[in-house]
Amino acid sequence: MKRTVWMVMLILAIGFGGLGGWTGQAPKAAADAETARLKLMTFNVRNLNGDNGTVNSWDNRKDRAVRAIDTFGPDIIGMQEAYAVQIDYFISHLNGNYESIGTSRQGNKTDEYSNIVYRADKFNIIEAGQFWLSTTPEVEGSRYSEADKWPRISTWAKFQAKDNPRTVFYYFNTHFSLDASIRAQSSQLMLNKIAEIVPSSDIPVFIGGDLNAPETEAAYTILEQSAFNDMWTQAGHSLVNASTVSNYNGNTSGHHIDWIFHRGASAIQSIEINYYNENGLYPSDHYPVQAVVDIPVKGKALAGGYVNVARQGIATADGYVQAETPSKAIDGMVLSNSKWCATGAEPHWLQIDLGERYNLYRFVLKHAGAGGENRKINTRNFVIQVSDNGTSWTDVSTVSGNTKDITLHEVNTFGRYIRLYITDAGNLSSDTAARIYELEAYGLKKGAVFYKDGSYGGYAVSLAPGSYTLAQLQQAGIQNDDITSLRVYGGATVELYEHDHFLGNMLVRTVDDSSLTPEGWSDITSSIKIY
Repeated sequence: MKRTVWMVMLILAIGFGGLGGWTGQAPKAAADAETARLKLMTFNVRNLNGDNGTVNSWDNRKDRAVRAIDTFGPDIIGMQEAYAVQIDYFISHLNGNYESIGTSRQGNKTDEYSNIVYRADKFNIIEAGQFWLSTTPEVEGSRYSEADKWPRISTWAKFQAKDNPRTVFYYFNTHFSLDASIRAQSSQLMLNKIAEIVPSSDIPVFIGGDLNAPETEAAYTILEQSAFNDMWTQAGHSLVNASTVSNYNGNTSGHHIDWIFHRGASAIQSIEINYYNENGLYPSDHYPVQAVVDIPVKGKALAGGYVNVARQGIATADGYVQAETPSKAIDGMVLSNSKWCATGAEPHWLQIDLGERYNLYRFVLKHAGAGGENRKINTRNFVIQVSDNGTSWTDVSTVSGNTKDITLHEVNTFGRYIRLYITDAGNLSSDTAARIYELEAYGLKKGAVFYKDGSYGGYAVSLAPGSYTLAQLQQAGIQNDDITSLRVYGGATVELYEHDHFLGNMLVRTVDDSSLTPEGWSDITSSIKIY
């Protein structure tokens, strides 16, 4: 069915100005919805040592590679083959505030990466990880077959826009095997892992990378016949003379093997091969493929301007090694080895005094892999706890067997103190040191929490002072006529309105109310003011 639909649209596109003119616009209903624009690139940058002693050595072409990327100015770059020194060069020389996520295919910093470089001034990463293309995807360095010369990996991240936290999407970057049968298995694994990692089909997802496979091969077909679409052909582009392998000589007649697939994008504004060169000298043996795409804005609105209150706190711990103090875990940095590290036997703990009692609704933990260290030492078993007095603790999130580099913990609780209690610091029995690059805690000191059910049950949504129409409540996760109890804190006053736009009867609350039923106000509210 998918092929038939797109063939009809392609015929219409040709009728309205040729293959290159159609942008893959979604139907009007989708186009009218709120959207955000992304600039994506996949680029096999050629490994550090592949052309030593030639005009195409890394030292000779590294500035061309930087300029090739800068001609487009991507938000997200899925890189393949880069070594750490190459990634560092890109980060320090590209126009824009870029950072990188991912470790090498051996789980360390000394081999090839399939990393993701992203605009850190535009996006937060709220979850991230890596898996190996094998029957044991969590085992570092694993392969489908010993006949495959190198391990292959996928690095992934869940991004959230800083200027609009409702803009959320996933990007999976990968580099497939030189063996066709292994490539086919890798495509199926990618789909399986995405189904495992991505909690909702409403969240846009992109797969980018060097698949080493043309459109005639099973590796491509498995992805294209799934819920994902190849953006190149969906935009109406021909695959004739559209090679993505430059061979440093401007070749266009070979195979198109570098792809960007999507699930859930609203519209493809453009997708093209970047042929940048300087007097016939090319930045890599592959061309970058770059796309401008719109995605629907569907994420939950976050309270209080999405403020990380941990940054203002005071951090202490059970111990630390020189220069890797507890304060490094709340300084907002992961670069330059900015982490808290405590050695010795487990358990370890990291505690933050926020100075005041807060409503805490989200935690983000950045483990060893987020700082580029071996993923085997990502914090494995841990509990996030809160307290009002620093002595009596309540567990709010318990994790066992973690392998992710960055973990997201959606909660809704209260406390002045936060404690990360680590019972297994990593998957290396010989190394019991705790390593946390960042503990982020998002919360409010004034506002209200609204609950679906009585006695503070069901879903819980935090709102900062402000005026909220029904549409704004729904963006935050509160459905119409759905509130049964609420907590009020920080001296706030809450006005509940029967109808949208602050109309109809009103109920005022300045303290917690475990049930609105006695007042006849259960499942009544359609708009809210908090001040």
